Amino acid sequence: MIGLKKLVGAAALAAAAIIWGSAAEATTLSFNLESADYNYSWTMDSDPTVAHLVDGFQTTTTEYTGQAMGSSGALPAGGELYFYSTAFDGGIGFQDTAAGISLFDFLGDQIYSNGETAPHFSPGLFTFFFDNVGSRSYRASLTVAAVVAATPVPAALPLFASALVGLGFFGWRRKKASVA
Repeated sequence: MIGLKKLVGAAALAAAAIIWGSAAEATTLSFNLESADYNYSWTMDSDPTVAHLVDGFQTTTTEYTGQAMGSSGALPAGGELYFYSTAFDGGIGFQDTAAGISLFDFLGDQIYSNGETAPHFSPGLFTFFFDNVGSRSYRASLTVAAVVAATPVPAALPLFASALVGLGFFGWRRKKASVA
């Protein structure tokens, strides 16, 4: 017969797995691009679907959601975010396809892994720069943070309570059997 300590241990492991598993499923990332002239924020999946590739080194996605955060502006809907890599570094840009203009195009840190056909983004702080024709130098920082979904603890509580009732029943039954 399984001992009470083993049952308690198994119930604790099961509860921990439920809570840990719920927190580990979050793959949404929040992006915040800030410079002297550019402040944009958006959320995106850490493994977005590639809309198309350009020259084999630039990946484009339309799977993002513009978020106004503080003084930052939201990326407009209907555009294309693009990320690229070179032999030395990477870059990021946004093409507003409705207006026909590029909102920003920065060169700097490589911000994704797994290549252009299946990019994977991870949290971090990245630095970018851009020198335009007017000799004005722009510097930008991109902060990528994980958006952690709330753990559904209330949904796990009935499961935990039923495990405690079951353990109490087995303990009562064991005590009753030892008396007889």
